[in-house]
Amino acid sequence: MKDKLAVFDKFSAISTKQWKQKIQFLLNGADYNQQCVWQSHEEISINPFYNAETTSDKKFHSSRNTRVLLPVQTLQEVIENADFDYFIINNVSEEEIATLAEKEISFKTIWISASFDNVSKFVENQLFEKVILGFDPIGNLSKTGNFYKNKIDDFSQWKLLFEKQRIIYIDASFFAEAGATKIQQIAYAFSILSEYLNLVEYDDNQSIKVFVEFTQQADFYLEIAKIKAFRWIFESVFSEFQNIELQIITRPSSRNISLFTSDEKNNEIRHKWALQSGIFGGSDYLVPCGLFYQKNNLEFIDFSQKIIQNTNENWINGSFFFGNSISQMAQKSLTLWREIEKGGGYLSALKQHIIQRKIKEKAVQSQTLFNEKIVNKSLNLHEKVFDYFPKKNLQKTLVEPILSKRISQEREISTYLEYKKIKLNLILILSFAKWNFTK
Repeated sequence: MKDKLAVFDKFSAISTKQWKQKIQFLLNGADYNQQCVWQSHEEISINPFYNAETTSDKKFHSSRNTRVLLPVQTLQEVIENADFDYFIINNVSEEEIATLAEKEISFKTIWISASFDNVSKFVENQLFEKVILGFDPIGNLSKTGNFYKNKIDDFSQWKLLFEKQRIIYIDASFFAEAGATKIQQIAYAFSILSEYLNLVEYDDNQSIKVFVEFTQQADFYLEIAKIKAFRWIFESVFSEFQNIELQIITRPSSRNISLFTSDEKNNEIRHKWALQSGIFGGSDYLVPCGLFYQKNNLEFIDFSQKIIQNTNENWINGSFFFGNSISQMAQKSLTLWREIEKGGGYLSALKQHIIQRKIKEKAVQSQTLFNEKIVNKSLNLHEKVFDYFPKKNLQKTLVEPILSKRISQEREISTYLEYKKIKLNLILILSFAKWNFTK
């Protein structure tokens, strides 16, 4: 094998400058940066070639074992799925809380998205020892425009829960759903983490687990870079603290999911790319579910498990392309995070509507690019399309909420309204014809 590789020793190494000169010659005077360097929506430069000279000397190597976090609707499903050890439940009733106290399922890891009311019930029943409660008042304020109850009570409840389970949970999934770039997602998640860390007193003798949840889009390579950049920043910033551990949860995004029936196969492909990006990026937990895919969840769970079994994260470690992309994304995210901190922090920026405005600006850019490419023709919609359209909330809010919006949503709504208009006109014509006939 060594003899075979020795053949390459006969060729002299080619420098980056030589590569660019050769490409520039072939371009016949055209600008290299305009013709060969692509700028992503995240303002990450994608070059035509990579080598050690073009790559940061920082090492972004990591090795994580991704686990499937099975989405279930009830605690009974936790008991029924004996083959799984990790579960996530969105809503739990008081009856189920009482049932959980009686069941011996401590060998399972159960994630529960907690609300203000059920946090106290879990604490009263000492159930924080059996489950992980994801309680994120700042995330709720960002998504809905309001705290669960109010700032004082929410943070008081948060501190009570933190003292019991020593966990900080940050839901950063809605940023991607609203159209935020990957750099914004990273920076805003760290800004929220800063707000929570300001509420606690750090003790070297007690460990802290930080859970951050992201949604992944089908932009496979840059989504991998997003997860790796976040972990690298975290480990760099908190390297002096020995007892702070990061756990990343990923799930597929619905941002690029289309409700047009002609896009069903593309939706499935996007969904699988999103799942894989979470695995290759080194997320600790993967939630294999998506928009109107409940019937296919078993297929996606099986797909995810096979990818996890056959994937070695070391395939990416040392890649010049990923090293360059992660470095760019990390540096830009750090710069944005510092700007937010200098301006008074995340809550201050949210109150001043800076976060909302910045996300909207990027969302409009991606929407414009999408609208330019979409084919202008009538398309059939998913049969339950109206169920997935956003519902207006007339509730008064403290701040403008950061609302999720699928990128094909505008076209779907206009198509739906056009269909309803045609249907109404047809009914009127038939009614008029029937009236004339009976007359």
